[in-house]
Amino acid sequence: MLLIPSLFLLVIAGCKSKQTTKEKQQELQTGVLNEKNVYKADEIGWTIQLPGWDVITKKENDKLNEKGKEAIKKSVGAEINTSRLMELINVRKDQFNTFLSTIEPYNEPSDGSYSEHNKMINEVVKNTYASKGMYAEYGEDTAIIDGLKFEIFSAKIYTPDKTKVIISQKMFSALINGYDFAMTMVYNNDVDMKVLESAIYSSKFSKRN
Repeated sequence: MLLIPSLFLLVIAGCKSKQTTKEKQQELQTGVLNEKNVYKADEIGWTIQLPGWDVITKKENDKLNEKGKEAIKKSVGAEINTSRLMELINVRKDQFNTFLSTIEPYNEPSDGSYSEHNKMINEVVKNTYASKGMYAEYGEDTAIIDGLKFEIFSAKIYTPDKTKVIISQKMFSALINGYDFAMTMVYNNDVDMKVLESAIYSSKFSKRN
C-alpha cells in the first residue's frame, strides 16, 4: 500500500459543481457506485455508504499521485512503484475534506510481514512530512469494522508556529482477500470528521480472509 501524504490534496484548488451518478461512475477505475452513494468493490467484497460528495476525477488523481510520489522520492531517495496499486473510490467535499481508498495485491509469504510493511510505510510518511519542513503529531491504533481488524495510522499537521492543526488524516488498513486495502480520511473540522468516520464504520465485507 502506498499512502500518499494527504496534505498534497491541497494542491487541487477549488471544487467543481456536483456530479451526476453517471459522471461519478465514469471517474472510477473499478467498482460500482449507485444513486444512493453506495459503493461496491468485488475484489475485497467491500460495500460502503458514502456521503454525496464529488468523486475526484482520474485527471486529479493522477496529479495527486505524481506530486505525492515525487515528495516521497525526495525524502527516501528511491522511486515508488505504484504499478499494482488500484484506486477504488476517492471523494471530496472540498480541498480539505476527502476520502481515499486503494487496494494493492499483497502476499505475505513473498512480500513479508504485513504489519512490518505498514510500519515501514508509516515511517516513510513521517520522513516525507519532515523533509517538507512540516510539523506533525502521529498516532497508531486499531479498530474492528464489520468484524475485521484494521490498523490505524493518524497524523495531525500543524501551522509553522505549532499552535493550530491545519489538517488531520487517519488511514485504516487491512489485508483482505490477498489485497492490501486502505481507507484514508482527511479533514479539517469535527463535523466532516464524523461524516467520514460514519462512512468508514458503515463498511461491510463479504470476503473475510
